[in-house]
Amino acid sequence: MRWGVDAVPAEALYRLLLGSGQEVLCHIPYRTWQTWCERRFLVVLGVPSVDSPPHRLRRDLQRASWLRYVGVATRVNNFTGDMLVLFVLGRHHSQGYVYSPAVGEETAQFSDVLALAMNDGRPTTRKRIGGSGHWGLAAEVGTSRKSMMRYTTALRLFPHASYIAKADDDVFIRVPQFLADLHALPRRGVYWGRVMQWLPQKGNRSRVFYFVGGMCITMARDVVKDIAAFTPLRRLLDSSLDSSNRAEAARFSSLNAEHEDVMLGRALYEMKRPNITFVIEKTCRFHDVHTGSNKARVTSRSVVVHHLKEEEYALLALRFANESADTVKPMTFKRRSGPLGEVGQARYSYDC
Repeated sequence: MRWGVDAVPAEALYRLLLGSGQEVLCHIPYRTWQTWCERRFLVVLGVPSVDSPPHRLRRDLQRASWLRYVGVATRVNNFTGDMLVLFVLGRHHSQGYVYSPAVGEETAQFSDVLALAMNDGRPTTRKRIGGSGHWGLAAEVGTSRKSMMRYTTALRLFPHASYIAKADDDVFIRVPQFLADLHALPRRGVYWGRVMQWLPQKGNRSRVFYFVGGMCITMARDVVKDIAAFTPLRRLLDSSLDSSNRAEAARFSSLNAEHEDVMLGRALYEMKRPNITFVIEKTCRFHDVHTGSNKARVTSRSVVVHHLKEEEYALLALRFANESADTVKPMTFKRRSGPLGEVGQARYSYDC
């Protein structure tokens, strides 16, 4: 008889993961893992990041700002809260594709870093942290691989989490409002964020699908499980990439694997996954600042703010400092039945 994750005792699963060749728990003490197993987090949110000083600064800025909200489970509060935030790293070229000693030191201090057994792709463009644009094919496909590993790992490590989410490291989240909204949503089928349209064939509007933009993506557990189990995507991401070969771009773009956010919507489109509930955010609540296609000003309604400069995390933390679960009200989403593209069966939206 094969045990499912739910049936494996915490210590046995911890040893299993350590001995499986995966580095993901190599810096996480057993007592931390045991505490995670005892909790029932509403949402586990992964922040993809990089083993480099500039990105370490971004992680520290997030820890010092929105990760301090009541409701965020951290080492300081013995991981008590609805939202667990974990920073997810791959081995970086600047460190010779081995994890730097700083990763172990950071994890020893915060117990919130997962080190995946994978190499990050090397950037080939001039994109900078906090800016829009792309890092180049190798880096973008590497990000998509990291995305799939992150979702698969979250499913395995946190079998009781209702939602699995992702946010960038240049993002600020008003956690009390985010959690209030999440508590008001269904537990199954949810695909929440800035919903955008994509044409698999340029100019052919008879084929269209919808995806949630990568600043912040939240999915119900059942949706993540279906994406993680989609065999064509898994095979593509497991295959080697020769970034010097132009044909490789077409091969990986066949499932939009050069865009980690578009890729998720494409997988749902290709598998014709039924019963998706698109929870559609607008730029009055989920938006970019300074640059990006969702650019808007920060207001009292902002929930997720993207493309921050380093000094702006603290400014937003100060601006929204007095918020808690007692001071916010969940957004009233209007349910609109009917398909969105070929996969959605319902839409939740609102008027700004």
